[in-house]
Amino acid sequence: MVTLFILNIKNFWNGNAKSLNQNANATAVFRWQDNAEVESFVTRYMQEKMWNSDITFNRLCTHIKTRLPYTARTCADVKNWLEATYKV
Repeated sequence: MVTLFILNIKNFWNGNAKSLNQNANATAVFRWQDNAEVESFVTRYMQEKMWNSDITFNRLCTHIKTRLPYTARTCADVKNWLEATYKV
């Protein structure tokens, strides 16, 4: 089921997904309470890392929802925090 979600998001981006740092929404406030926004972010993050695993997708979503500090306000902040804290 998650794989289908990821494939749908990949189709939405049409293979032209911009880097999370270059994304126009990189400076927009990141709403970690919004499941759709978290899933969209994780999908873009996984594409950038070239990861394709349902388990990793679920772990990243959970990691963001339960451990994200309040100081991480934008997508770029969340990406930097993940780089520093998430271990595969």
